[in-house]
Amino acid sequence: HGHREYEDEVIYKVGMKNFNHGQYDQAVLALNTALKNFPYYLEAPLAQQMVVSCYVVRKKYERANKEREKLVARYKSGSEWANRNGTDAVAMEIASNQVKKALSSIPIYYHAEGQKKKSKEMYEKALQRYQQYINLFPDEKWKVYEFKYNMAEICNSLRMYEKAAVNYDYVATQDLKTYPRYKMELDTFGMDQEEIEKKKLERKKSSPVAISQEDAGYNAIVALENLRKQTMQAQNLTEEQSFTLPETNKLIDYINNFSTRFPKNANAPEVMYLAGNVYFAAKKYDQ
Repeated sequence: HGHREYEDEVIYKVGMKNFNHGQYDQAVLALNTALKNFPYYLEAPLAQQMVVSCYVVRKKYERANKEREKLVARYKSGSEWANRNGTDAVAMEIASNQVKKALSSIPIYYHAEGQKKKSKEMYEKALQRYQQYINLFPDEKWKVYEFKYNMAEICNSLRMYEKAAVNYDYVATQDLKTYPRYKMELDTFGMDQEEIEKKKLERKKSSPVAISQEDAGYNAIVALENLRKQTMQAQNLTEEQSFTLPETNKLIDYINNFSTRFPKNANAPEVMYLAGNVYFAAKKYDQ
């Protein structure tokens, strides 16, 4: 049995060859066999990424997402695979990139499902996965920026106004001059030319560069006002009683900051009007 040590390589190569020849059914079969029998093989992360792609090509998105989750769990730093292959810098770098790629798609999948099905569970999974990405890849500045905005939108839908405000504020206050130039990443695997063009257009519209910091700042104010109302209701307070709430202070402070930061903002008058109303309702006429 002198050839035993090559068996892992052979069986992985068969699956990868199937994949590269577009034989996706055979590829999934061979690659899954390889992954099951030799889970710590150096090229396992790439093989798992190919399994993901096989399902994407067949438009089985739920299954593709499950396979992405497996990829993240098995090959992220601190995993058993990473511990065993830690001395191979190249393999670790490749694995890290596969994890990054998979983990940037997982929350987007759940976010879309949440919107489609109005599902709190899906929204919560999206939040969890956005946060995991941010924890693992804090230096991916544009992705973090985009994901914080997405998290704010979800928190808003779930009436988690405090978290929404924090995330909107993050976006509103970033110094984008310190960011690297934005590069559009597009995974076009399994798409025809028409689909690629459509995707490019969508991505341009939804790219983080298109997110307005002023809008984010304004959304933070709306979220803080909703938080204040929520607290008033929960504690059964009048406007006058609510004036001393920390939530009210936060709102007024934020409005003042916003007006200083974005004096020409189209919403500035409305924002000052909101602040005036808070004072007026609380009978603080002299403020």
